Amino acid sequence: MSEEFTEWLRGSDDERLRALVAARPELITPVPAHLESLAQRACSPSALARALDRLDRFSLAVLETLTVAPEPLPVAALTAALHHATGGDPAAAVRAAVDRLLTLGLVYG
Repeated sequence: MSEEFTEWLRGSDDERLRALVAARPELITPVPAHLESLAQRACSPSALARALDRLDRFSLAVLETLTVAPEPLPVAALTAALHHATGGDPAAAVRAAVDRLLTLGLVYG
């Protein structure tokens, strides 16, 4: 488990935590005793697999690109890297995918 992820959760506001557990309700059944337990549960292979199953193809491509890219990767660079996979407004599509990944806790920071 990433200590950075735990610290990100600790620094998240109530709205972000509410969105996380709304998007991934399995993380709070049973209710974790503290944020470290929530982070550990969110990073477990089975919980990650469930979260990945919720992604559409484009969001998965964004996640894969972020995984192999040097950090931090600006949205403009991410949009340029994925220009072939976007339709319509590429910047809006990338922003929506990144927002979805943040909500699911698959990317953070």
